[in-house]
Amino acid sequence: MVDKTGCLRIIDLGFGKRVNTSVDFDKSVTLNWWCQTPSEFREGRYDFTTEVYFVGKLFERMILERNLNHFQVTSTLGSMCEYEAASRTSSFGDIQKKIQGRFFEIGFHQDEMRVYRAFAEAVSGHTVKIQAGAKYATDPEKIQNQLNDIYRRCMLEEFVPEPAIVLRCLVLGSFYFRNTGFPVGCLRDFVRLLRSSTVEKNRILIANLHSRLDALPRYTAAEDDDVPF
Repeated sequence: MVDKTGCLRIIDLGFGKRVNTSVDFDKSVTLNWWCQTPSEFREGRYDFTTEVYFVGKLFERMILERNLNHFQVTSTLGSMCEYEAASRTSSFGDIQKKIQGRFFEIGFHQDEMRVYRAFAEAVSGHTVKIQAGAKYATDPEKIQNQLNDIYRRCMLEEFVPEPAIVLRCLVLGSFYFRNTGFPVGCLRDFVRLLRSSTVEKNRILIANLHSRLDALPRYTAAEDDDVPF
């Protein structure tokens, strides 16, 4: 299931079972398990800690099959996949706390915040309104590459000749914009910030830009008397 923010919600993992007898338990093991079973299976036990194990193994399998090299919570995933229940993260609540705690550990220096805010002000200041239903770009690496390409094409200028090309890197849809000078220096500094930051930091930077864009007015096709960009 995908919620209204675009986040994937796994609502049925397909391996939860009620074990009533040892015979039923043995049948469950032989029928469904696609990975190494955890230590508690030797005792005929299946509880919430076991669910944590199999969810961890599910994500581990997806990462390996898709050859994903940048997974933000590798250590947390490792603790979910511990074979021995005593060494494993015991609940999904604990996992949520660990993941949320990571964001409090990510700090930004004053210079980094200054660069972000200058770019965010330029973006929101040049965007008049956005069509209802427009989406946002979410891939930090792709956004960085696109902005870097724009910078290379206008690095000798004081202002980006067409601000819309910067905005299109962030907004996937129609919008109205102000065709006034978008400072090239502001774009340059933000590209450098993206280059020097970790994946986690870049995701936070992009998420904050989305919040800026969320605050801008929306319009519908029926209200659109003029031609947008």
